[in-house]
Amino acid sequence: MDALKKVWNGISRAYTWFELNFIALFTLGIGALILYEVVIRAIGFQGIKWMEEMGRSMLVVTTCIGCSYAARENGHMVMDTFYQLLKPRAAYLLKSAAYFISGLLYSYMGFYAVQWCMKLFQMKKKMESVSFPAYVMWIFVCMGLCTMGLRYFIETGKCFHSAVKNDQDFTEVNTKEN
Repeated sequence: MDALKKVWNGISRAYTWFELNFIALFTLGIGALILYEVVIRAIGFQGIKWMEEMGRSMLVVTTCIGCSYAARENGHMVMDTFYQLLKPRAAYLLKSAAYFISGLLYSYMGFYAVQWCMKLFQMKKKMESVSFPAYVMWIFVCMGLCTMGLRYFIETGKCFHSAVKNDQDFTEVNTKEN
């Protein structure tokens, strides 16, 4: 059981590393392009035609991956006040059920986003502002939705483990699962 926990924690750490680095590099790259766009337009030149679509995609992707990271850190609004009224085991079981349902929903949306991305590829759909394939933007949206689903499943496992072991208090200070 201890080896399984080490493997699980290793996967979680690797996944967190990927989330943080991807969101940082993606935001930095798009942010630099947006800054370039502002400067170019300010001096009177034509900007990048596809920048508006890229900015919208960045918003969706960084929101999904940011929420995924927030779920790991308990840095988002959750029912912690309600959980604190319950016994620790019940609180962790309820939280694991909520995370599991969230994981299913995000995985479901991710699955259909992948289907849509493949349809865009087959239709050879281009973005309106420039002849750039639309499916490329959807790859990032799919990745964001699937990242959320997987993160919630990882947190489901952590909460369930805390419920089974029943060795952690569920307090205002200790709401993170080990």
